[in-house]
Amino acid sequence: RIPRAGVRVENEGVTAAVPDSLRPSRVGTYAFVDSVAAFTAEGLSLRIVPKPLLAGEIAVRDLLEHSPEYRYRRDRYAPSEGAIHDLAGYGELTEVVVLFAVSSPPCGVWVPRLMKVFQAAGNPVFNLIYLSVDTPDHPALRRYGVNALPAVLIFHRDEELGRIEQAPRTTLEEEVVAILKGED
Repeated sequence: RIPRAGVRVENEGVTAAVPDSLRPSRVGTYAFVDSVAAFTAEGLSLRIVPKPLLAGEIAVRDLLEHSPEYRYRRDRYAPSEGAIHDLAGYGELTEVVVLFAVSSPPCGVWVPRLMKVFQAAGNPVFNLIYLSVDTPDHPALRRYGVNALPAVLIFHRDEELGRIEQAPRTTLEEEVVAILKGED
């Protein structure tokens, strides 16, 4: 067994590292059957069943239920107060399309932050659409011309104002504000 104190969590909870001195000895063997890892350890039969993929438009509550680490990261993020003030006072109806994959570590960092930004702004002019594209051939990737995830596309009256693909150049909220102000 590895003592909890010996595990170091890195990359906003995306990875965990265990020092070589604490690496466990071999306790059994495993096999994969229909993508389920089955093994026996210390007399216990265990199975690791992967989460089902999310696909298509996903409600925030369903995403947070499926991936509770998103709630944890959302709740820990402290967005820039100035940018939140700007977003809270923005007056034009705007659609924000977020393409992401739950299986992608960068999405697991940036999407919860985006959730927090718009939650903190509390402005109903923003219509957020979360599209899970956990397969490389998802039609939304072609439809929007997205090359990297996560992707945040901002539309006003069906015209794309701008986008953020992968990681923002500044903070996420500052880059969203820059797009809305036409500075990007």
